[in-house]
Amino acid sequence: MKAQTWVSVVIYTLISLAIISALIIATKPKIDEARDKFTINYMINAMNELDTVINEVNDVIGTRRSLELRISRGELMIIPEDDMIKYSIITNFKFSEPNLIITIGKINLLTTESKGKIQTELWINYSTPINITTEPDKEGMNLTLSASSTPYNIWIENLGPSSTESPNNTIYISVP
Repeated sequence: MKAQTWVSVVIYTLISLAIISALIIATKPKIDEARDKFTINYMINAMNELDTVINEVNDVIGTRRSLELRISRGELMIIPEDDMIKYSIITNFKFSEPNLIITIGKINLLTTESKGKIQTELWINYSTPINITTEPDKEGMNLTLSASSTPYNIWIENLGPSSTESPNNTIYISVP
């Protein structure tokens, strides 16, 4: 009789574990989609905040401000050659219609799909009236901020026009 009780307990335990495993397997894709959607929405808000700080700094030559930015997934790139700030993330979630550029305020959003992976890119182009740079005395190299558990402290400074020919202010972006 004791053996039969133990066999029943083991069978019920195995059935319970199988049901819990099936539920986890069934809900994980939806949980991942919700996480990806939250991350992209967070970065849209963060890029809007970054744009606000850049525009505020651009108003007065010599102004310097800092901004704390957390990147949990994906990477943020500052591309001085194109005067662009771009965020890219690979997910399993289609944030928008693939291959269609959507504008959200000043932010452009593009979702592309390739080999089962979905890439979402957000970018702001500052071709005028701002010249983005990552070095104080020249255009600078691309600056890439990858996912990190600690927030980045980004410094944004208005260095004024780069030359007498260009009315665009040079905005120096650095991460100490």
